[in-house]
Amino acid sequence: MISHATLGGTLPFFLMSRKNKAPIVPSLLDTVAWTICLIQFIVMLIALKGAYILHAELGRIAFGSSNSSFALLAASICTALWGKSLCCCLSGCSQKK
Repeated sequence: MISHATLGGTLPFFLMSRKNKAPIVPSLLDTVAWTICLIQFIVMLIALKGAYILHAELGRIAFGSSNSSFALLAASICTALWGKSLCCCLSGCSQKK
């Protein structure tokens, strides 16, 4: 029979892995936060595609038009909001502390 000290000595992370386990089922707030993060990621990809299409018209790169400037502005705002949402989801800020 394996003693508790032997098991803890041979597998040092065995005892650490049994403490403070996260719940398997996410809370409603976590689910909503990750859903919003996924939607913002899709919107960011669409904004980046739109910025690329508006800047690469007819095989040449075009800068200075109002549409292209707004596309870059939209892409940067969407990227910043998605990054903030992702940080919130990964750090668990939607959980009660």
